[in-house]
Amino acid sequence: MQLCQFTNGRIYPTPSSAPVSQLWVRDGLVIDSSQAQELADSGAAIDVIDLGGATVLPAFRDGHAHPLFAAREAMGLHLTDCRDLESIQAAIAAYRLVNPDIGWIDGAIYERGITAGREPVAARLLDAVVSDIPVVLHADDHHTLWVNTAALVAAGLGSAGGVAQAAARIQHGSIDVDAAGAATGILREWEAMSLVLDRAPKPTLPQDLNALDDAQRLLLANGLAAVVDAWIDPGMADVYLALAESGRLRIRIDLAFRFAPGEWRERLAYFVEMRDRITAAGNTLLTANTAKFFADGAFGSATAYVHEPYVGTTGHAGKNGQAVWSAAEFAEATRAAAASGFALHIHAIGDAGVSAALDAIESVTTELRANRPAVIAHVELVRPSDWSRFAELGVVANFEPYWAQQNAMLTSCVPHLGTERVDAMYAMRTALESAVAVSFGSDWPVSSFVPLEGIQVAATRATLEAPGNRWTPEQTLSIQEAVHAYTAAVAAQMGDSEAGSLLPGMRADLVVLATDPLAGAKEGIAKCKVLATYVGGQELYSA
Repeated sequence: MQLCQFTNGRIYPTPSSAPVSQLWVRDGLVIDSSQAQELADSGAAIDVIDLGGATVLPAFRDGHAHPLFAAREAMGLHLTDCRDLESIQAAIAAYRLVNPDIGWIDGAIYERGITAGREPVAARLLDAVVSDIPVVLHADDHHTLWVNTAALVAAGLGSAGGVAQAAARIQHGSIDVDAAGAATGILREWEAMSLVLDRAPKPTLPQDLNALDDAQRLLLANGLAAVVDAWIDPGMADVYLALAESGRLRIRIDLAFRFAPGEWRERLAYFVEMRDRITAAGNTLLTANTAKFFADGAFGSATAYVHEPYVGTTGHAGKNGQAVWSAAEFAEATRAAAASGFALHIHAIGDAGVSAALDAIESVTTELRANRPAVIAHVELVRPSDWSRFAELGVVANFEPYWAQQNAMLTSCVPHLGTERVDAMYAMRTALESAVAVSFGSDWPVSSFVPLEGIQVAATRATLEAPGNRWTPEQTLSIQEAVHAYTAAVAAQMGDSEAGSLLPGMRADLVVLATDPLAGAKEGIAKCKVLATYVGGQELYSA
């Protein structure tokens, strides 16, 4: 038996409760002080953990992220700090210089605005640096690729005829072409992007496992004890299972299998088999209980599905984006997923995409698992009348709070959405006031995985660099609400009734912070230092 006493600090059993001075943990579970006293009186040894005035909160949980994708991206070319074409070209050249034998260059992430006005010659801009091997760059929304000519040729897109044949097969997504029908080097959405990505070299299992080790260290160092990996294709679950079976899995992961139009029927049996294999393996840190759907695309590529057409002067003006599914197949696929025991997790960004997701959920309410609510992730723009549907159906609105700031990613939406719609985005306060369950995620590697940064943005609606510049402040949350959305709300989303708080009977997943984010200024939350992270009462990170 292991009996631990956390003392000499500010301990919040829940974000809304008053702090207490001590916390008792027995064999990874929180127990009350009377039970702890009985054990102490019986002679049980006590491991006393002196917090030295630090603050303890329930550990953070990410309701929508992509750890394996992030881990793989970390193995490639890093473009995050590049702010113009010249710096991207220089980064590619430097990468090739130190990797002369590489056969494929994969880089992430670039700001989509860098290619604005250059789309017709996008491939040639990369060819000018590297032309003999494929170069593939991921945009900051991860819904767009920028590739060179060698990558187009590898994908069978080196001629106008090849492009036309591929485009005819694409139902959701597009290949940018010039006046002659030749590919320009910009591909939008997964069906088009996969034409290139499916030809890329795959990481070896040891590479994936080592990369996930690094990813877990980052997550633990930022107070995270649980994550929903919201995009699992065939082969990816095997990586997580191997990680668990090798004893290297350290945080709680729920896998969400991706259902895609035209593919889901043949993949369903595999998803069920993998879910059952993971369950049979018996590692309580790893589950695979979720089905992932895309209702639409993203605003950055103007593929998010909207009720009112896009505006402006781009080629997307007058169009409504793209619905990934027909209504009939969406209902059929979600029903099959729910009947197979999977919880529903649906990506929806545009207001019409959200409406379509709600329609699909409403059609399968009798098949849904009683302990797992349906989730709509991102919910960037929602038709006001749909908030009541969220509440009535018990659907969780999973926001990525880091996006609710007036940065380049947000302002880039204004030209094709208009100011009025942009100012209606990320309506977190409206959701809560509509009795909607709100949880938080990061969409990592699309944006920062650091919960304290997301919490600060949610509580200020301001950029971290300019906290006084608040955008749509009427949608701010209290610090307590934001912390709840990153803790207990995600546990509920994951169907985990034993996590999310530090009340007696709950698992001791907790984070130790140098300062108290609940008592200080909102503008200082992101600077709170994580001192330690515990999962199941075990210290897995220490600063």
